[in-house]
Amino acid sequence: EPALRAVMAAHHITVGHLSYRLADGGERFKYRMVIQTTRPDGFRELARSLSGNRLVLEFRIDPAGD
Repeated sequence: EPALRAVMAAHHITVGHLSYRLADGGERFKYRMVIQTTRPDGFRELARSLSGNRLVLEFRIDPAGD
């Protein structure tokens, strides 16, 4: 969790409502969270960073209503 929070902070993204569980028979963690940023390119930069991280198998960033 600290490494995940550090990645978010590096992109000026705040994390709220973080939860996680073991997946794939206890081999991996699956995280869910609400994230926010005031930077226009924040989520695009985060997506680029996660795509290039070999430890991240998959991710999804869904927009929330205003």
